[in-house]
Amino acid sequence: MKSKKINNSLERLFEQRLSSFLNPKHPLFQLSDSITWHSLASDLDRGFSYGPGQPPLPIRLIIGLLIISHMYNISDEQVVVRWVENPYWQYFCGYDYFQFKV
Repeated sequence: MKSKKINNSLERLFEQRLSSFLNPKHPLFQLSDSITWHSLASDLDRGFSYGPGQPPLPIRLIIGLLIISHMYNISDEQVVVRWVENPYWQYFCGYDYFQFKV
């Protein structure tokens, strides 16, 4: 089973997109737009194996959380807790609508 795709479809018509109100000059916003996520994700997706107990989270989310963890020198647990609170981190990880859980 391959990884899930992030759903930024129009079915969320009445919610405001993160990209419409975040500051485009924020470093994470700019970095997110400068990375070629599609090619990076397709290269890395081949190395992941999925099975029982391993839900197929979006590759961009996994990559983004790893990058954020290293950028801010925080643990995996702290990244997950703080990711829910930070719209810039969510945008960086490929979400264009605010998420309330990982």
